[in-house]
Amino acid sequence: MARAEDVADLTLSGLQPALIANELGISLDATLGYLERAVGRALIRRSDICFTLPLSVRESPTTVEERQVMVRFGNAAHALGDMYQDLRGIECSLHSQIFELLVHKFGPNESGWWLMGIPQLVREKCQQRRESDPQRLDPYCYTNLIDLHNVLDMSWSVLSPLAGELQKDKGRFLDALKQLNKIRNMVMHPARGVTPDEADFDFVSKFRRDLARNEAFPEPGPGPNESEEGANKSNTIRLVSSR
Repeated sequence: MARAEDVADLTLSGLQPALIANELGISLDATLGYLERAVGRALIRRSDICFTLPLSVRESPTTVEERQVMVRFGNAAHALGDMYQDLRGIECSLHSQIFELLVHKFGPNESGWWLMGIPQLVREKCQQRRESDPQRLDPYCYTNLIDLHNVLDMSWSVLSPLAGELQKDKGRFLDALKQLNKIRNMVMHPARGVTPDEADFDFVSKFRRDLARNEAFPEPGPGPNESEEGANKSNTIRLVSSR
């Protein structure tokens, strides 16, 4: 039986390693070994395993089993790397799917999706950023998360399916994007001395999972100017630090 695939699927469904062991009728040691193989084969990430444990357990593991999971999969450097990957994936997916939905609604010409779906202030900021970039890409490529927040705010009637379960609660989804942007800034600007905490890791992980469950939110396709090919431990981190 393909145990690495089994434990990966069960992990992504939210089961903790001990519960996976019970589900498969094998020992915890064997389960942890299969999890290591699944990580090595890029079926799951170490943080995917770590964050199946509740926040209270990650902060203060009490059992031998919990400590084993945190030692093997709770590395802070890995978690930060995975958070960066999650943030990048969320932003790129939003960027691409917003573009596709606006083009579908208003048409591919500048007088369509660009003028009718993108707020004027966002368009002007994108043009300004483009002027200072030697590559001079399509203006839409210069949006950031807050710009996408403002696009969603203006064109919610068209873009609300991207919010999944929150498509009927515009305020909550837009607030979540603002929180996501705050966390993104912590990750992208480490010199400021503010590091994401456990609650931030949970927030990003949940945001990613919620979008992944949304059938209206597939993997991003290429947007403007994109090809198919394109696309030290802080005190606030209680994960196991790298050495």
